Amino acid sequence: MQKKTVILHIGWEKTGTSSLQTFLASNADWMEANDLHYPALGSVPQHRWLYRRMARNHPRQFEHAIATVQNIIRDRHESTIILSHESLHLIPPHLFSELCAGADVRVIAYIRRYDSAVLSYAGTMVRWGMLNAPRSANLPLKLRGFLGRFDYYWTLLGFARVVGFDSVTVRIYDPDRMSGGSIIPDFMTYLGHKDLSAARYPDRRANISLSAAQLGAAIAVGRELDGERPFAGKRMVDLCHALLALGKDDVGPSIEEATPLALRHLILNFYRSSTERLSETFFQGADVFKPLDETSTVPRPGAEEVVDWLKRLRSGRQLDKSFTEPLDRALARIQFDPKNTNKTGPLRPVA
Repeated sequence: MQKKTVILHIGWEKTGTSSLQTFLASNADWMEANDLHYPALGSVPQHRWLYRRMARNHPRQFEHAIATVQNIIRDRHESTIILSHESLHLIPPHLFSELCAGADVRVIAYIRRYDSAVLSYAGTMVRWGMLNAPRSANLPLKLRGFLGRFDYYWTLLGFARVVGFDSVTVRIYDPDRMSGGSIIPDFMTYLGHKDLSAARYPDRRANISLSAAQLGAAIAVGRELDGERPFAGKRMVDLCHALLALGKDDVGPSIEEATPLALRHLILNFYRSSTERLSETFFQGADVFKPLDETSTVPRPGAEEVVDWLKRLRSGRQLDKSFTEPLDRALARIQFDPKNTNKTGPLRPVA
């Protein structure tokens, strides 16, 4: 019997994983015709079901995951099985030896320059109500808790020592360095399938990010929701979804683009030693990421932009009436600071 191959796509977050997983889940027939299988594990395209059972450190749940994956490996006729979740890199690598026993395991990871990854991830955590950013007037203070998640080198080293260095592929999430300019054709090229003409692409982005101005509006309203006990994470989710629904056209610079260079340098410096090790071990000493562009500066959103989003929320129909008072309070608190002539300066909330 031919030995199966299991492809572990271990992440990282904010590298187009949702788009890739949607593509894989939407093309079951095409995948089968090409000797590939992306199992349906749970109700969403990404393998959240698998990640949660492996991450909870619960023996019965882990045994259930092992049995499920082993049955797939044994019963499916395709020679290649793909498992994908953006946070699989957080699972101890040795657990996959048991999960994929009897198969040839190959690991692929997409990584993004640290500052962009951390800042974009922070915005996503606000969007999904997982980060209580409104408790701080300065969101960057919250970034410290995310830094360990994106220390690529030590995680990749752990996987390489379990499955072998030759079985670990590290790709840079950069349109200029990916086959076809995006993760879907790049990943499929890695699998040996360049011709995707018969496959179906997602008709929209799978996980849209808040812009810098939208994040400012979310934080402004979130400060008003902060009086609710417990903190209303679900309310922040509804608020951010309403902002995204309103912003289908040009929404302004991204969170990363509008972040001061000084903060981005601080994030990059935190990973300096790990970056050198990453280069030596997985990139033959070559530069891993493009350097930060010191010449391009994008003004951070001022009060005018945030007020505009708050007014659009106030006049729209995306939110229920329970948001009326928090929106009015947020609008009342924002003032323009005539002394703030620095275009990259932050909002000035009324004390």
